[in-house]
Amino acid sequence: MKTICKTYQNTITPKKWMIALTGVSYLLISLILYIRPFSDVYTMTTVFGLILLPSSFLEIYISSGNREKIFSWGFSFLNAIADLFMAMLFMAHAHLDNTTIVYFGSFWILGKGMVTLNFSSLIRKHRIVKFIYLISSLITIVLSMLLIINTLFSEIKVDVIIMIALLLCAFNKFMSVVLLHKNYY
Repeated sequence: MKTICKTYQNTITPKKWMIALTGVSYLLISLILYIRPFSDVYTMTTVFGLILLPSSFLEIYISSGNREKIFSWGFSFLNAIADLFMAMLFMAHAHLDNTTIVYFGSFWILGKGMVTLNFSSLIRKHRIVKFIYLISSLITIVLSMLLIINTLFSEIKVDVIIMIALLLCAFNKFMSVVLLHKNYY
């Protein structure tokens, strides 16, 4: 009987640090959100875009160049395209309303949660790793839903929700880097 997920028998051509750069970019954005008050965050969106831009190009390069070696390279490619779109949106924020940026960001984080939820369903061995990955992706999805309906809950701080969601996205990205060369599937 064939397994649903292939194991990574060959090494991925680029180094793991290139993939981890995306997680570092999420971590940097969440740290900036933690340090700076939210009133200044909208002025910092250009910096967010500049942080996301190189990592999205590297992830596009990795996923498109290693189609035979990465099982779900299409999800990784779509994830990188979404990062590129958000980087361009963050850099062109002057023409957009702040609520538009929050809504695009919430759907972007929702997509990240869904991709990691899919990735966690592919893990066959090591149930604890699968459980941790599953819980972090579900929390990311719930946080993105809170961002989408944030007008209903005025007491919820949007910057804290985005910060926690991006920290979870960074954690999921670092975990996926660790899982790339292991036989967890």
